Amino acid sequence: MDAEPGEEVLQDLYAWIDQIPLSRPKRSVARDFSDGGYVQVPKVYSYTNEASEQRRLDWTCSQTDRPKQKPSSHVDPAFLLLMEEKEQALLALQETMEILQMKVNRLEHLVHLKDLRIDDLTRQLERYKSRAHMK
Repeated sequence: MDAEPGEEVLQDLYAWIDQIPLSRPKRSVARDFSDGGYVQVPKVYSYTNEASEQRRLDWTCSQTDRPKQKPSSHVDPAFLLLMEEKEQALLALQETMEILQMKVNRLEHLVHLKDLRIDDLTRQLERYKSRAHMK
């Protein structure tokens, strides 16, 4: 038994959706939000990582390849929208974590280079001191 939500409930839902900044204007709520494509994820970095870009493409393909299912009448559309938003937020956080890990790796490499330079300068100083004692 599929009971349609009342007109008042739908109008409240549409008004709530209108308050959310979307990446493009909504036309048909059932169609527009079926793939989660309206959720806009802010970029928190200025470059892309190939692995995270590939994962995003894989996720996008898996979302578009999966069969479209009509939400059950007992599932609140606001809940479905919230779940899509949470999935997008999770992807954004995972990508941010990957970027931060890359930055940590880069900093560790720079510390290693700094240590090598300090060792080199220490050896040069010791050679200079030993030459000064010989004169």
